[in-house]
Amino acid sequence: MATKSSNYSSSPSLFSSPLTIDQLIDVLDLLKRCGFPQTRWHELGLTLGLHKNTLDAIKKDSDTTYDCLTECLSKWLSRADNVDSKGGATFDSLSDALKSMNENAAADKLDQEKCKAKAIDIFNTHHPLLSQSLSDPVSVAIMLQREGVITGQAKLENCLVLPDVLDVVKGECSLTDISLLEAIVEEFEVAEAERYIEQYKTTLEGFCQSMSIDLCLKEKFDAVNTSPSLKCESATYVFDWRPDEKKLKDITDILSKTSGKFVKIKYIDTGYSIVVTCSFPHSLTGALVIKLSENLELLIKNGLIKLTVGYYTIWKKQKIQEIQEPLEEEVQEIKRQPHDTKRQKELKETANQLTKMLSEKEKELKKMKEKIQELSLIKETKVSDK
Repeated sequence: MATKSSNYSSSPSLFSSPLTIDQLIDVLDLLKRCGFPQTRWHELGLTLGLHKNTLDAIKKDSDTTYDCLTECLSKWLSRADNVDSKGGATFDSLSDALKSMNENAAADKLDQEKCKAKAIDIFNTHHPLLSQSLSDPVSVAIMLQREGVITGQAKLENCLVLPDVLDVVKGECSLTDISLLEAIVEEFEVAEAERYIEQYKTTLEGFCQSMSIDLCLKEKFDAVNTSPSLKCESATYVFDWRPDEKKLKDITDILSKTSGKFVKIKYIDTGYSIVVTCSFPHSLTGALVIKLSENLELLIKNGLIKLTVGYYTIWKKQKIQEIQEPLEEEVQEIKRQPHDTKRQKELKETANQLTKMLSEKEKELKKMKEKIQELSLIKETKVSDK
């Protein structure tokens, strides 16, 4: 098995221990690679726990934006002001600060850097053991579990030979997602397998583009037979789509854009709409909910009717009729009841308000219909232009 060298520039210590002033240049380089805008250094400093007076002094004494950012990070790494109350000078507190500033792209790249650094660290630390993997798969399985790469202790206890370990890997893959297998092949430079991976990805892309959803209904997407996912480890997406009008790629694309690599498709069902059931690790529930909430608008634009994660309903489309009917009943009830003149006047005003609300809802419905028609025309125009 070939070993793999790396030019990876981030030291694992950036992600596994409190940071010090000696790592200032590393932190600056990290933020630069992640695309953090230097002009937001002042807000970053406040979010990390530095006082406004401290930041104002930095601005006064610095010539450029880069100098301001450098001095800001220097104060943070020195744990000045209220830095400790904000989590201290750590990678995690920096990542949290970026997310709270809505610098989500930079925060995501920061997290990716952490994952890569951890993978390289695991490889370097356990290289002798990995070199013996063909003869001692049990030790490899235990190591992977200990490092958090694989979390299923019960699965690993049954790994007696290498094929058993591979079965665990296959269980983490699906017919439309072999990213874990691809990562392993790339990490250990298994040249014989690389071409098969590429062939599969090419075939899969063509399959997803041509395969109509109605031909995929109720089919399992697991690479191997696995136990049904628990409710708390299932995410359900309901789309207002016709199965014969959409392709499998429409589903894989929207899931990739809005859920990243958190979920795997388990199966697709239908009723009056398309129901996509996915699985995800329970430990990632919080991260998945945040990711979906950030991309909820995109999901809704793509016909989302209902979205649930575990037992939690993140969003459900409310039909205008569900709002209209209770309002109409209340208006009619008020009109039917006899009251004194003053009371009748009050009720009449209430009835008028309810009628106005109903009228506004009808206008909203009309606008929604017009918007849908407009989007349909735009889509048809784009298709005809192609």
